[in-house]
Amino acid sequence: MSSPEAGERLARISRMRTLSALLDDDLDDDEQLPEECRALFAHVTATASKDAKDLGDEDAEQLEQTRRNEFLCVECQAHEAELFCEQCHDYFCELCCGGQHRKGNRRKHTFQPRFPVSKATPAAVEATNDVEMETRDAVDYDVRQCVIQAVEAV
Repeated sequence: MSSPEAGERLARISRMRTLSALLDDDLDDDEQLPEECRALFAHVTATASKDAKDLGDEDAEQLEQTRRNEFLCVECQAHEAELFCEQCHDYFCELCCGGQHRKGNRRKHTFQPRFPVSKATPAAVEATNDVEMETRDAVDYDVRQCVIQAVEAV
């Protein structure tokens, strides 16, 4: 691997770690987030909050339409999605759901089985029942998407 490729890879890894820490609300006190990221995060949060209020029923209808379709897990794209994260607005297989929601703020996310309870696997029902944590604002999804795009653009 040449030096420029290694430098690009290290920069990409650094951005991914910063994004993960930001999404997990897991930044250490001594770790300073760049000022531009803090300003961007504040702007995205304010904009997403306003947009979430404007969507209302339209968002609920779109979500219901999405639930009717067959989906693969958004993470691995290999397994059939079994759980829906109400804050991420994404469908996950059990394995990826556990991996993506193991720490930070995502640990507080709530899930619904993708299938009606009568068709849900026992593990999916158990996972849904185990996740009785406080519900995050619907803004999380919009913030997550905007921050990901902003960090990737940097």
